[in-house]
Amino acid sequence: MRKKLTKLATNPFSGMKYPEKVVELNRKTVRTAFTMAQVNEVFASPVWTRGHRPEKGGSDAAFWVPLLGLHTGARVEDLCRLTSADVVQRDGVWCFHLHDSKRESRAGYRTVMRHVPAHHNLLQLGWLDYVESRRSAGGSAWLFPDLATNKYEKRGAVFSNWFNEYLRTPIGIQEVAKRINPASVPSQK
Repeated sequence: MRKKLTKLATNPFSGMKYPEKVVELNRKTVRTAFTMAQVNEVFASPVWTRGHRPEKGGSDAAFWVPLLGLHTGARVEDLCRLTSADVVQRDGVWCFHLHDSKRESRAGYRTVMRHVPAHHNLLQLGWLDYVESRRSAGGSAWLFPDLATNKYEKRGAVFSNWFNEYLRTPIGIQEVAKRINPASVPSQK
């Protein structure tokens, strides 16, 4: 049975004590979106044009994780935690059964999941062949086994550090994040 949504008469969050800009006030850096030229520079680099698979980038993860992020909008940590059992078919459509690590940590349990359809570009690039090659390791085996973890057991943090360095050298994208001054963010009182 489907739940029916109804319009609210009032905003349930209107009485909240936190300002709208609370997230910006607590962040030390803000990421700016890549330009189309920068996206093209990234995917014209050796990982995608020459088959280079850097060990620090998790070998095959260096190739697949940025593509998966581009085509799914998923968080890096959620992509780095994928197993072969997380690539499933639903009604004939290949999907990612993604963990939602942010919501899982807030909710306190590890079962917050969502299905995201696999983009046809990924299928054309051989995503399903790659997944099939990893299935022999078992359903609970990581799709990207060469990724290292940090001291908090986060796989995406190590990948992200490598990728930020890769953006700077050899690609040459220098400004991937800029520091913000919390005093410059207008307060909402």
